[in-house]
Amino acid sequence: MNLATLAGQSSHYSAVRARLMGTMPEARVDRLAIPEAPEPKKPLAPSEKQRAQAAKRRSVMAMKAAAKLKGASVLASRPLPMVTVEAHYAWEGGPEMMPPPVPLWKQIVIEVAERERIPVLDLMSDFREKHVVAARAEIFYRIRHECGLSYVEIGKRMGNRDHSTVIWGCRRHAEKLAGRE
Repeated sequence: MNLATLAGQSSHYSAVRARLMGTMPEARVDRLAIPEAPEPKKPLAPSEKQRAQAAKRRSVMAMKAAAKLKGASVLASRPLPMVTVEAHYAWEGGPEMMPPPVPLWKQIVIEVAERERIPVLDLMSDFREKHVVAARAEIFYRIRHECGLSYVEIGKRMGNRDHSTVIWGCRRHAEKLAGRE
């Protein structure tokens, strides 16, 4: 039994489920259908091929990063400022309920991800394309200046990064802001 692969895990799961729930009767085939030959694939244009390769590379990197992510220690950190949500959600005749407050550092990550149209997982992973690195540097800078977290705490929350990476990102974004002004 090989549980290291997804296929092995899913076959093991289906075997256990069949043992516990009882086997399902096999579907009967009324008539045999001869499968049609698949249409030959069209060759991809060079730009489409590059996009497909980049997407595949990005998904592999995201899977590796997701496997490496560890949660930051809640006990070691100090309380974070919370974002106030002014919208009230109510259902008919029921009490008004507020959604749970979102920590400010998470809201900053989501804001930058939405504005730059970058998946949050790419920002948390080791993905090193230029626009992702620049967005990550902006996140480091904003968390440092708006939340007041230490470089180490920012690194833990942003995918267990080293504090020197966070320092570099903050400086880089500060230089970018100074160049604009």
